[in-house]
Amino acid sequence: MKEKVLPILMPLLVGIFGFIIGISVTKINTSNTNPSAGGQNQQTENKTEATQPKDDSGIQTYQVQKGDTLFSISLKFNVSLEELQQLNNITDPNQIKYGQTIKIPKSSDSSTAGASQLQIDLAKMKEIQALVDQGNQPWRLDPIEVTKAEAPANYELAATDSYTLKSKDDVRGEATVEVKKNIGSEIKTYTVSLVQPVTKGGKGIWAIISIK
Repeated sequence: MKEKVLPILMPLLVGIFGFIIGISVTKINTSNTNPSAGGQNQQTENKTEATQPKDDSGIQTYQVQKGDTLFSISLKFNVSLEELQQLNNITDPNQIKYGQTIKIPKSSDSSTAGASQLQIDLAKMKEIQALVDQGNQPWRLDPIEVTKAEAPANYELAATDSYTLKSKDDVRGEATVEVKKNIGSEIKTYTVSLVQPVTKGGKGIWAIISIK
């Protein structure tokens, strides 16, 4: 009887034993795979965090476009040329390249508080400079005359007000005009800042950038 049953049971026992071994191997492989997958995800997450730019609330960046100069960038963001040079370690403001990243300080200077910033259209200024170079509108070469003619109408500056040239730097192309206006029994004083947006020196036109 035993001799008849044993040949029948042996294949069945071998099959059950093989099935149990297969399940055990699968569990082992699964447990070995999951940690490595988790480690890979963790590495990806760490790498993503490492490539995130640092948030510096005092600085923004600008990529130099074709036709840009450091001076035109300073006008665009209402910061001084010298400040841009110092922040970017630029000794020669004429040596910037297309695609270069320029650090721009965000406007937080208390000296500009209460000042009206005027945007300068550089393309228009180049056209006016060309006209002046041909002998037209020579008054644009004088910061005081430009202040009289170009100050926004809401300031109601008149030719009879007192205008004084407080500073003028033909190398940097910067000038300051002080205006004293009689308003009844009071005297209101304005400080007008001007720059030479195209050409520096005696042949360069002036443009107002701020009044305070």
